[in-house]
Amino acid sequence: MVFDVVIAGAGIIGSSIAWRLAQRGLRVGLFDSRTMGGGSSWAGAGMLAPGGEAGDDRDFAQQLLSSLRAWPDFMRELSEESGESIDYVACGALDFAFSDDELAKLGRRAARNESFGVRVERLNVPEIRSIARDLPEGLAGAYHYPDDAIVDPRDVMRALRRVCDRCGVSVFEGCAVRMIDTGGNGVRVATDGGQVCAEAAVLSAGAWSGEIEIKGMPLPSSPDSYPVKGYLVVHELAAGTLGPIRRREGTYVLQRSSGRVLSGSTEERSGFDSSFSEDMAADLEKRAAALVPALRNRARVDAWIGFRPGTSAPRPAEGRCGDSALWVAYGHYRNGILLAPQTAENVSRGIIASLGRR
Repeated sequence: MVFDVVIAGAGIIGSSIAWRLAQRGLRVGLFDSRTMGGGSSWAGAGMLAPGGEAGDDRDFAQQLLSSLRAWPDFMRELSEESGESIDYVACGALDFAFSDDELAKLGRRAARNESFGVRVERLNVPEIRSIARDLPEGLAGAYHYPDDAIVDPRDVMRALRRVCDRCGVSVFEGCAVRMIDTGGNGVRVATDGGQVCAEAAVLSAGAWSGEIEIKGMPLPSSPDSYPVKGYLVVHELAAGTLGPIRRREGTYVLQRSSGRVLSGSTEERSGFDSSFSEDMAADLEKRAAALVPALRNRARVDAWIGFRPGTSAPRPAEGRCGDSALWVAYGHYRNGILLAPQTAENVSRGIIASLGRR
């Protein structure tokens, strides 16, 4: 099989790149060892929240903000071209504090985020009540991030599957990429279905990127890729109960338009261990109920684990590897969904330019 571009990994990053390339007339082969969007993208909650993710990295914060601003147009275009409805809500987020010390800590982070261009404001308890119901007792205050949003990544993946099919992307599910060789002209790619040739390849297999052998050149700075296991639990509440996303010390609770309430998160460096711990899920439920009193003693309706794509590098691996025909887009950790529009645009434009296309 011969393509213009072969993409290893059909999550939201790889599928979005495939769509953008196919829109510009390139022949794209999209390969995944599981189903399209069946890994981290399926498991993600879909928070689009730059303020909680940038750390001290100003450039990365700008990248996150740029992609957040791209999401409304990306979502509308994807929905219109696919005919699929996508649950996207610009609901904002509240970082809760239950003591003066917590509030001071949140204030320092808010000041840093404001310096990066993130909109944030401090709220007292009466002001919190004006935008959120069912609040826990003991609140000292909160910081409000009005531009944060949520999207259902499963809706996004359904839409991406449809537009990729319509644009002529060849999707190979249950067909893993095992090796990418950049040693000659273009690339040779070994898959479970045989060898594939292309002018360029993209490594975007998320937490599984490190499982793919690269020949012909080392990856820049050799950023490794590894899975970070996380739990999500789901409850049902009346639609519109929560309002903004609620966060405290690594725990978040958000609500879909349907009323489904998703709570996360946990982090485990345990490899690809897919076992489910009831103790971990119960602890997560307890932390979520501390933020949303209506969740106390309410039976969960679903729960699952996912593998975030971690990397030892300070930010995702993205871009061309030297002057080779290999491009990388992995290691997005908690921000793959947020960064999908910007990453797809950056990588697809770079590939098109490198191939002399328009």
